[in-house]
Amino acid sequence: NLTRNYVSQLAHGMLAMTGFRLVNAPTFVPAYLFALTGSASLVGLALAMQHLGAFVSSIFGATAIEHRRKIVDLGLRYGWMMRLSVLGLALSGFFLPPNVTVYVFAAFLCALGVFSGMQNVLWNVLLTKTIPADRRGMMIGLRNFLGGMTASAVAYVGGKYLVETDALGDGYATTFLLAFVLTAAGLMFRYLVKEP
Repeated sequence: NLTRNYVSQLAHGMLAMTGFRLVNAPTFVPAYLFALTGSASLVGLALAMQHLGAFVSSIFGATAIEHRRKIVDLGLRYGWMMRLSVLGLALSGFFLPPNVTVYVFAAFLCALGVFSGMQNVLWNVLLTKTIPADRRGMMIGLRNFLGGMTASAVAYVGGKYLVETDALGDGYATTFLLAFVLTAAGLMFRYLVKEP
């Protein structure tokens, strides 16, 4: 199943990286939080929530898989929770008043951090189970290259055509919605992985 696993993980990585870079890059989220609050301290505090969540959850990700023979299903659950957190970022921007949005946004950032910390451990273990060591470096490099190229193109589109034009009434929320669509499309490729 090497070809199938290789292609599916490459496609997942490229699309997921593209979408998550819209959220994790030091551009859209800080700019949006600053537009909501006007406070650099609150921006830093909200971003710290995401990294705190990722820091404390990695150990739980390792604990969740150490006794399992197969881990793809659990990874898909964590993956969907990450993507629903991104969807929460978008929906809070669309439907909540600004004074409430910042708190809900920070909570969804924390949830994104928690599930990404757990999923990172899991997908790295899955990578070692499905891709031989002599092919792994090329796949990771290709995934990072393609993900970086598409992320830069999508970030340009997000900034130029979504944020500047205030698409759908909130350009930032629309950008986060685009990130959700891209990451969800990437996760669909994980359903093709055949785990030994």
